[in-house]
Amino acid sequence: MKNIVIIFSILLFAAIGCNKSSDNSKSEIDDQNVESANLKAEPIEHIYHYTCSGSCTGGGECTMTFYVQQNYVECDCEGCTLVVSVENAGGGSEQADQQELIDKLFAKDLFLRELSSFVNQKYGTNDFNITSIELVEYGEDYSLLYDFTTRDGLSESVMYAYIHQTREEPEKKYEIDCSGSCDQQGETCRERFLFNPPSAECTCEGDDCTMTVLEL
Repeated sequence: MKNIVIIFSILLFAAIGCNKSSDNSKSEIDDQNVESANLKAEPIEHIYHYTCSGSCTGGGECTMTFYVQQNYVECDCEGCTLVVSVENAGGGSEQADQQELIDKLFAKDLFLRELSSFVNQKYGTNDFNITSIELVEYGEDYSLLYDFTTRDGLSESVMYAYIHQTREEPEKKYEIDCSGSCDQQGETCRERFLFNPPSAECTCEGDDCTMTVLEL
């Protein structure tokens, strides 16, 4: 059982080990909040994947850059191809216009300022490259999983989640970070967001895989 952190409607900041025996593996939520969360019956609609595939002609990893004002994203070097794909709720793939999928991404809050701040605070640099993005939609809610590489060649990921909630309550935004190693070889300590009820978990188990959830 992987650790799950239920997202409260108050400021939440938790550092939790992703192991089964952790006493803090699950935060409690009152019955009223659970009932409200379960009213959201929409399934995950689509999962969008954005990545640069291939390798740079001069060597090195394919990465991407956002041009938010111009509303486009491109690979950073020759030899790489921007690949955008979409999965439907049943797990199958769909054909869609590439520009429509890029517009879908740019219609969201990309959390780029928060991403830059996260890298700066954790690694002491603003010099990093985004390698891939995963956008998951659930009704009006969504999450963005960023994979990036630091200037020192460290691979890392961080997730941002937007929860619309109800008309009576304002939206909530969260930063979710799972870091460390997993018990099983080949697994990666990564972030996963669950929409109903809103919660977060690490994708593997291990004493060294820890989660931090911050309400923005």
